[in-house]
Amino acid sequence: MTERYDPRLTPVRGDIAAKHLRGRIDAQRYVEGVKFQAAAPAIGVHREPSLESEQMNQLLLGETAIIYDVRGSWGWGQSLHDDYVGWMSLADMTSDVREPSRRIRALRSIIYAEPDLRAPALMSAPMNARIALSAAGGEGAFLPVARGGWIAASHLVGLDHRGGDYVAIAQAFLGTPYLWGGRCSMGIDCSGLVQSALGGAGQTCARDTDMQLDSLGRELRGDERPARGDFAFWKGHVAILIDERMVVHADGRTMAVVIEPLSEVSKGRTPLTAEASCIRRLDGND
Repeated sequence: MTERYDPRLTPVRGDIAAKHLRGRIDAQRYVEGVKFQAAAPAIGVHREPSLESEQMNQLLLGETAIIYDVRGSWGWGQSLHDDYVGWMSLADMTSDVREPSRRIRALRSIIYAEPDLRAPALMSAPMNARIALSAAGGEGAFLPVARGGWIAASHLVGLDHRGGDYVAIAQAFLGTPYLWGGRCSMGIDCSGLVQSALGGAGQTCARDTDMQLDSLGRELRGDERPARGDFAFWKGHVAILIDERMVVHADGRTMAVVIEPLSEVSKGRTPLTAEASCIRRLDGND
């Protein structure tokens, strides 16, 4: 018998499934899978093994995925960051996994050829990318990256670092182009902005809007007023409240991250409640 599952979060197709799903979900064959790591700033997670297919998510530099099937230069697998399943370009990944010890807290950071701000740039890496440092270590303004190059120490925090204002982090993305499935300052969507902002503050978050609606905090009680840091949901859309009146969100109508009145965002969007949007709040322990 096959149990019910979300295909976005479960590595199973009709012909193949992850080995750990044996006995739970029917498939023709079960595969152990191989861990790969993103070696490019952002790798699209696609519905099909083609750049022309829908990008549903992204894997950022240093994040890992278990690949269960290979078709040409594409691998089908599951992100270990947010469990999302899809096809990823193996040309931008490596099976030589280097365990990261830091994540980038700046909106973007440069990996330089030498520990010098005048040195050539090797790569621009986004916020929340994972960085493995060289065993040689370092204590200066630049730290050595395991795969080569140097990165500003001030742009890094430990993987377990928690803190910061996720509303301010979201506002740092202002002007970023809207990109379906995007998770970084090169392009981002509404739920990607929420995930990235919370990630920048060291908090984990589901990927898609409906998942966030089901898992982020709690719905406001009748006597509570919306406040900074709350999340407003409509069908297929989410925004972060700056205060009771204004929100920051990645807007598919203006094709950018913008700040707008909550009332304007509600126009033309399908409400989840009679009050036009569902407001959810993270409490101290969330």
